[in-house]
Amino acid sequence: MEEGWRNSLQAFILSYVLMLAGLCIHEVGHLVVLFAMGKTGALIIMPWRLGTANYYIYGLHVEPYPPLGDLDQAALNFLGPIIAIIPFAVLLFYVKERIPRVAIIANILVLIFFSILESSYELLESALSREVGILGSPEFNIGVAVLILLGVIYWKIWKSS
Repeated sequence: MEEGWRNSLQAFILSYVLMLAGLCIHEVGHLVVLFAMGKTGALIIMPWRLGTANYYIYGLHVEPYPPLGDLDQAALNFLGPIIAIIPFAVLLFYVKERIPRVAIIANILVLIFFSILESSYELLESALSREVGILGSPEFNIGVAVLILLGVIYWKIWKSS
């Protein structure tokens, strides 16, 4: 039991650190896609207001200039996280130890989540002609990502023990 807790904690810490790196790579991926589309923009540090508290956190964000149309923005939002999966897939191929593999798998799933979320809320907001606030909130974005990490850790460490 103690080993399960220790392995889970190690996997969570490594997963979270990799998630932070993955988020940076995913934003750079947006920038790569933007320039591949023949567009311009910038990688900026942007305040992100927590919906449950009057507090801001800061994160990287790619800001296209001029703004993109809905379909181009959805494609940009989809492809940024997909590009970020590539280095994680390479790591998964070479890393054979259990805890790092769990962390890598969890982060690939987080990036798939972000790819679907970011592209779908762009299209949903366009279809509804209004903002869908909860989908862009830090609590939802990071909360679901952490739940994915915990779910994979439970499945790969606790259930397989």
